[in-house]
Order: sequence, then C-alpha cells, then structure tokens
Amino acid sequence: MQINNKNKELLEKIKEDFEEITKNILFSIKDSKKQYFKLETNSRLVLYILYLLCGEDEENKRILDPIFNLPEECIREFLEYLILGGGSKWPDKRYSKKYNSTHFRYYSTSLNLIS
Repeated sequence: MQINNKNKELLEKIKEDFEEITKNILFSIKDSKKQYFKLETNSRLVLYILYLLCGEDEENKRILDPIFNLPEECIREFLEYLILGGGSKWPDKRYSKKYNSTHFRYYSTSLNLIS
C-alpha cells in the first residue's frame, strides 16, 4: 500500500495514526524523485481493509456514509485532511480573504468523491 503526497508532515501524521491503530505493522516514508513523499507498508491486511472501506483504486475511492453522521467538528477535520490529500487551498489573489477561507479546489479521478 502506498500513499503519495508532497506534504511530508501530513504523511508523518497519517503514519502515526496507522501505527497507533495497527500496533505491529511497519510503515515507512520515503523520498520520491518526483518531488513528493511516499508512505508505504507491505501489509496485505492494511491494503485489504482500505480497499474494502475506501475503494480499490483511484477511480473508485469513496467516503463511507458513517463519516457524515459524526459531529460537525469531526467532519470538518476529515474534510480538511481530504483536501490536503487531493485538493488545493492556496489563496487566489483575485479573490477576497473571506472567499479564499471558504473555497478550495479538489482533484480526483473518482466520480464518487467529486459528486
């Protein structure tokens, strides 16, 4: 299993969370020559669970319905990390600070995630 991102600190946080949940499964973060970092594990169990819960490949990623039944604070945190993983929250000088604070871009090849 591999998660790629330009934000190494984000991957470190995800690694800590995975290690807390899985205890004996090893995860590592490696530099890529393509200006991003890779969080990896060889655990088939982790891969299988993530496939079952979130979809098997990029085109089939999905968010589980129970996420939307969580308290608003938890949903906001989930969405913040979702955006960090596949979106863009960079301010656009053409718009006001207020607009930039409430709008973002999200990129995905999964129709499930963007609709």
